[in-house]
Amino acid sequence: MCAFWAQWAEANGTDSTFRIFTQDNLQGMTNEAGEVIIPAKYDELGWSKGILSVKEEFIGFRLGSKWGLISTANEIIVPAIYNQLYYLKEDRLIASVKEKFYNRDLKGVINTRNKIIVPFAFHSIESKSDFFIASKIKEGEFSFGMLDEKGQLLIPFYYASIVYLNDQFVVLENQEQKFALFTHAGEQKTGFIYDEISIRDSFIEVQQVGKKGLLNSNATEYFPTIYKDIIIENGETTPVKFPVWTLLSAKNDKRDLFAYDSLKIFKGGYAVFANGHRSILDSVFNYVETDSLHFTIHYDTINRQGNLLFAGKGSGNNLKWSVLSRNGVKISTDEYEDIGLLSEGLIPVKHDSYWGFIDSYGFEIIFNSYQWVSGFRNGLSVVKFHDQYGLINQDGEWVNLPLYTTLTYVQERSYIYTKRMSYGILDGYNEVVYKTGNKLEPFIGRVLETNQDGQYGLVDLDGSIIFHTDFDSIVFSPESNHFILEVKGKFILHNISTNQEYKLDPTISQVFQPTEGLFGIKSNEKYGFIDYEGKLRISNRYDSILPVKNDLIPFMLRGKWGLVDRSEKILVQPLYKWVDPVSYENIIVLNKKGYGVLNSKGKVIIAPEYSEITAMKRGDLKVRKENKYGVLDHQGHVLVNTLFEEIEEINGEYYKIRRNEKYGLIDSKGIATIPPIYDDLIYDPETNSYFGKTDPN
Repeated sequence: MCAFWAQWAEANGTDSTFRIFTQDNLQGMTNEAGEVIIPAKYDELGWSKGILSVKEEFIGFRLGSKWGLISTANEIIVPAIYNQLYYLKEDRLIASVKEKFYNRDLKGVINTRNKIIVPFAFHSIESKSDFFIASKIKEGEFSFGMLDEKGQLLIPFYYASIVYLNDQFVVLENQEQKFALFTHAGEQKTGFIYDEISIRDSFIEVQQVGKKGLLNSNATEYFPTIYKDIIIENGETTPVKFPVWTLLSAKNDKRDLFAYDSLKIFKGGYAVFANGHRSILDSVFNYVETDSLHFTIHYDTINRQGNLLFAGKGSGNNLKWSVLSRNGVKISTDEYEDIGLLSEGLIPVKHDSYWGFIDSYGFEIIFNSYQWVSGFRNGLSVVKFHDQYGLINQDGEWVNLPLYTTLTYVQERSYIYTKRMSYGILDGYNEVVYKTGNKLEPFIGRVLETNQDGQYGLVDLDGSIIFHTDFDSIVFSPESNHFILEVKGKFILHNISTNQEYKLDPTISQVFQPTEGLFGIKSNEKYGFIDYEGKLRISNRYDSILPVKNDLIPFMLRGKWGLVDRSEKILVQPLYKWVDPVSYENIIVLNKKGYGVLNSKGKVIIAPEYSEITAMKRGDLKVRKENKYGVLDHQGHVLVNTLFEEIEEINGEYYKIRRNEKYGLIDSKGIATIPPIYDDLIYDPETNSYFGKTDPN
């Protein structure tokens, strides 16, 4: 009996049509008349890569994991000795063998007589026109070169990538991520000066640090690489310029000009952006680094981790990730469904629904066999295996067998586990240091324990009990280094540093996080403050309170706000909708007329007539009236009239202003030192200079 499925294999260069059939799980081939020309004795007929087809009266066959070549006359031409075998062109085939000492293939080119044309020495081989682009792995990095059809060297294997451009040129990338044009014969036509090279109509478009230019079809310059874009319509070319950034002093001395989309300042240098390309300049404007992700147009998203780039195509559940070298060359044979974050030199990757790890060179370190993995911490990863959790090390060895229902990282090498109906603390050395029937969860570097009655306790990572499960709540105060403990409506302050406890007045029903040395409290439906030892410092007589600020305490009585000092002396009577003690001598208040300012004696410094008042770093006050901004000093004297759409304090001496949508600079007397003529103005605090932007388009 012949149980078969039908697949048609169309011949190249013949008039025949062939058909693959299956018998007893083995494959054979029939001709158009249905006659068996290759008996069903092979695991697979076809090629290890590409479409199923007969090429020049030949087809590949697989026995076990090895491939060979057979003719349509059932003659074995090449025995099954290759890991991969697929058709290239004419009588040429690409084949691969296993590299000695490594778990990876080396490719070469053979003919249909099994003669080696290109030796088995390459990680990849790609046929282009009348030459080959091939790659080798040297010290963990890919190096590309070119060979002619006879396997003779055209371009040595020094380059990070080689890409076919057109019927004249290829694009080579050096190890500094710069590109040059070469002919198919290996002749260099440009220097390695470009960040990107591509075809644009009848021109070759080139980019340097994000700036575009054009070369003629013979690789001579047509437009220099200084433009934001070059519009080509109806045979006409029109260059588009970048915005110009002028380097200025505060006195409007002009020093240098730069052409970029945008500019950002950081300590010791500058980041400049042109067409999405970022370059780093040092403090004297020399290039020190560039990002040349010329290949990003082929992908929907790019994720850089270590020495690798993960390039994604698609979206949602259809997103697939490939691994690229730092130069953008694809180095993975697989596509990943998901990737995690680099941790301790390893990156989690998901393939065929299971997780494993690769290193920062893209090599598989831990096989994809887990349902879920965490990143590595202190040499350990939590993994899910057959619906149970355990710990592995960076060699993929079990440190804690997968025996747990859950496993949660706490700190250092400590984990909380659940197993059946119990919780415990595991120390990462396969030792259980604490076990309980109560719920456990991480809590500020310790473990919070909750019993069946909802009461809380605290356990240290070594399993020692800090608090038994006697408390209704446990809150940590980082400012005071206290735990605020509550039991049956009563509160205790526990000082971690001294291990002392202070029982609070039983009338206290609420304790707030402390500010400036005082805890806010609620007692007998009124609010006040206590110190770190629980002593009452501000009486609980107020309807509401705000945190202590600048030694002043905002309080509310009868729906209005006022201020007291630490001795509870009333400084500002409760007459206002809002109070904000921005300093001890400047208190912003709000009443029905607007915002104003009082001093600590309650005297009006600035009448409440403004729509907004905010404190500036120097102590001056920015005020707004009818959507125009100005500046007053802390005594209420006008420094800058309310004339501007925007105002920003610069270095305590000048103000950046915006007027009529243009930016400039004024001094503390309101005198313009840089006229408001720029589309943007950026301050550099390191050099005490400014960059003014002018858009010429």
